[in-house]
Amino acid sequence: MKCAVLSELGQPLKLETRADPEPGEGELCIELHAAALNRRDYWITRGMYPGIRLPVVLGSDGAGVVIRAGAGANARWVGQSVVINPGWDWGDDARVQSEAFRIVGMPDDGTLATHIVVPEPCVAVKPPDYSWREAAALPLAGVTAYRACFTRGGVGSGDRVLITGIGGGVATMALQLARAAGASVAVTSSSEEKLERARGLGADAGFLYTDAEWADRCRREFARPSLIIDGAGGAGYSVLVELLAPGGRLVNYGATAGAPQRLDLFKVFWKQLDLRGTTMGSPDDFDRLLVFVREHGVRPVIDEVFGLSRINDALDRLAGKDHFGKVVIDCAS
Repeated sequence: MKCAVLSELGQPLKLETRADPEPGEGELCIELHAAALNRRDYWITRGMYPGIRLPVVLGSDGAGVVIRAGAGANARWVGQSVVINPGWDWGDDARVQSEAFRIVGMPDDGTLATHIVVPEPCVAVKPPDYSWREAAALPLAGVTAYRACFTRGGVGSGDRVLITGIGGGVATMALQLARAAGASVAVTSSSEEKLERARGLGADAGFLYTDAEWADRCRREFARPSLIIDGAGGAGYSVLVELLAPGGRLVNYGATAGAPQRLDLFKVFWKQLDLRGTTMGSPDDFDRLLVFVREHGVRPVIDEVFGLSRINDALDRLAGKDHFGKVVIDCAS
């Protein structure tokens, strides 16, 4: 097989040729047609992620065809077109992941390859009307957005939802899911072009968070959100707490801008706010995501496609601020 390997932090990934992996007990070997990148991949290359081990094949998203089944795995999977659930060993508590939980692509070798071995419970049938690229773009961003919107956020048709940082994979998918559920949605970005693209996906309003008055504009033009979905944290978190409607929910799935500088607890308790954390999603979240996108015709937004041989160009694209949606990898080229 061919694979893109990170051998040294801060250095480009290198293409290697290895023997095709053999599935062990309860495992399936998948010939990958497409993969997709996440910010996680970039943070790992920079050493900004816990528990890094090297060398490693990066990549958490992938879709392909099962070509071999290990002992104890159901042979019916052979020949099936599948997507990979990137969250492994969630555990028995649907409320929170177990201590054994991990995401494929670190420490286990990931999807930036032509082949991968995956535990049988971590595969699902590919949505039949999805292309390979769409199928690869869905899993990590999709399950994270689904859990943030529904399992933790409780999105309903009467909600007014604010999603920060539109253009990222999770934020863009959250916009699509919330709109499909009937909610009104506003978004933020530092780019007017991204706000316009979000409107094309159904956003009712968009605000430049670089504008010091953006929260006031949101109140006037959209109203106070009943739900905010945020992946940034940082200094802007206190603005979100102030903006949120009384009785509202603030769901946070990341902290790309770092820890909040301050938290006004008076506003939290006086406004009866719920501050909720979320990470990835349970196997049930993943299964429900697949049902939801089929029922509502939701498709991932793909920014650009690169061949596996151009993996470092793809990472450069991800590291910039211009991409909108998912950066996808064609594993065969």
